[in-house]
Amino acid sequence: MERVRFHIPGHQGRGLFPSIGISADYLTVDSTEIDGLDDLSAPEGCIADAQHRAARLYGAQHTFFLVQGSTVGIQAALLAAFQPGDTVLVPRNAHRSIIHGMILADLNPVWLMPEYNAHWGTWLGLTAQAVERGITEHPHAKGVILPNPTYDGWVPELAAIGKMCMQHNLKLIADEAHGALFPLHNDFPTSGCQVDGVDIVVQSLHKHAGGITPSAVAHLPKSSAVSPKRFQAALNLLHTSSPPYPLMAAMDNHIGWLNSTNGQHHIAQTLAMVAEWRNSLTLPPHITLCHTPNRDPLSLLLQVTGADPNDWAIWLEDAQGISFEAINPQSALYKVGLGVTPQDLTRFTQALQALGEKDFSTGPLSGHFSPHALPIPHIACSPRHAFFNRSEVVSAQHAVGRVAQHTIAPCPPGIPLLIPGEVIQPGHASFLPDTIAVCETTTEPL
Repeated sequence: MERVRFHIPGHQGRGLFPSIGISADYLTVDSTEIDGLDDLSAPEGCIADAQHRAARLYGAQHTFFLVQGSTVGIQAALLAAFQPGDTVLVPRNAHRSIIHGMILADLNPVWLMPEYNAHWGTWLGLTAQAVERGITEHPHAKGVILPNPTYDGWVPELAAIGKMCMQHNLKLIADEAHGALFPLHNDFPTSGCQVDGVDIVVQSLHKHAGGITPSAVAHLPKSSAVSPKRFQAALNLLHTSSPPYPLMAAMDNHIGWLNSTNGQHHIAQTLAMVAEWRNSLTLPPHITLCHTPNRDPLSLLLQVTGADPNDWAIWLEDAQGISFEAINPQSALYKVGLGVTPQDLTRFTQALQALGEKDFSTGPLSGHFSPHALPIPHIACSPRHAFFNRSEVVSAQHAVGRVAQHTIAPCPPGIPLLIPGEVIQPGHASFLPDTIAVCETTTEPL
């Protein structure tokens, strides 16, 4: 049975725009920094022109092509915006790329807890109140990093947070890995490219927008206080010195298509298609699709009352050919990219009708340990200090009370369950590997 791919990358394996092929066309454009092909580390010619076109599309002051995904953009953003030893405010549901960026930039995280929605088993977007509390308790903080949207599609109070950051002279970095379409249609939530006070926005083109993995872009919005030269220098520390020209060519084609009449029509058509599908969908009483406002409309959360998503979501994939993006403690996540068709949604409807005839009920869910609901980490030292500390490997049962040296973050969703520098608690035991690296020395809390 052919599977319908409601997951990343958003092209769903289908060509959306004029692009290069996999064989002969690829080899034709697989080149290097020769005359006429520019240099990604110091673009002045065709790459600079392509980046300018992307900046115009997104309404940014400057745009940078990222050939190593949003990860390299996030890490360059931390290097460009902050100084070693700076304190930054970070939500607990930040992606692991932010943790690794803090190791590289030598930053000290202060963890902000977004609200946890126990009904759906996901964290919500960060509120302005949570950021305000963080600023009040840590007036020496230099910036805020937040996902917009979260991995599960919830959006933060971005405009209010941007205003607050301007008032307190804080840098604000928006991780929009799942929000590359946000600036391109009014039915999407607001992008950091459109908000005063946002300094850097990082977006993955290969997610909902349907680009080739791992194409991504970083923007300096018009309100940015970060120097483009500073950001380029930071990016050059991390980017490969042999950037893939076929990927850059595909990114330029993709930007052109998104900006074309066909591309704009396709985006609007996808939104309308999903809205019509939602409104016409009739589900059994025990199956629910999240209709909460202020969410990414292309991130679908599905729940079966009293049933474990590990059972029914995997059955939908294996028996009905409906692939998911991720499984949460109470729900499953399905991503609609620009490659999804009306026929795909019809298949989804038919699969949900079949699901309604199955019995996956387990009684009340056991409330088993959920890493998504972990409390604020108990930090013994900075992530960088932990990473470079001498370590020893101990069994999981002897790890409690010790300081973790490395990140444990299954991907998807890439949200850390354990952070370098965090004191391991008894509640961590259910997901620790048999052995784990811990810091050899004891360090006083920061």
